[in-house]
Amino acid sequence: MSEAELSPETFELLADAITYCVLPNSHIVVYPIPTAGGSLEVGRRLINYVWYRNVPTGGPLDDLTTDIHGVRRPVSVPPGLVRTEFVDEMKAFAGDLAPQLAEAIAKTDQPFVQVIVDIETDRMVAGNVALLGDGAFSARPHAAAGTAKAAEDGWRLLAELERHDDLPAALSSWQQTQVALGRQLVARARAIGERSQVHCTWQAGDPELAFGLYGPGR
Repeated sequence: MSEAELSPETFELLADAITYCVLPNSHIVVYPIPTAGGSLEVGRRLINYVWYRNVPTGGPLDDLTTDIHGVRRPVSVPPGLVRTEFVDEMKAFAGDLAPQLAEAIAKTDQPFVQVIVDIETDRMVAGNVALLGDGAFSARPHAAAGTAKAAEDGWRLLAELERHDDLPAALSSWQQTQVALGRQLVARARAIGERSQVHCTWQAGDPELAFGLYGPGR
């Protein structure tokens, strides 16, 4: 949604911050992002939010990820295709959030559903082919390190290619370090998610929850 649609009080709270609200077995994070055209003009940007809610696998998740046309979408239901009953349910549950966040959700006409998954592998090289970024490891969003991971894979690959005259040796050395990094990132993101969605020990402001690729704030 556009931040121009927010009340002045809510705009002032959300316009220059990453805002969290923590609930039992759930949390939401809200932050401004550029427009579809890339504009960063304050007051005309978009407000994005991610509301993490637990849905049992099987029937409940299958139902949630079946769109208005009856098409099952196991990964993501795009804007405009989420069934009305789930949009209404989301807005009803928004009453449990801080009023400013509830306002943002109430003014969202076309939310979308994204299933949260992670992917890891034991190798990132096959012959002369190297997998980088989400092609090899896809971590849950809690560490906010997906872009940093893809960039680091590329930088490290270049460094190994410059360090070795032999391509297989360069790829082997690169794979060893980047597989270890990918596993570490996935494990950390899982642990953060478990704290917020299962154990309810997640507290906004905890330095251990700071974004980072190699660790909190790193």
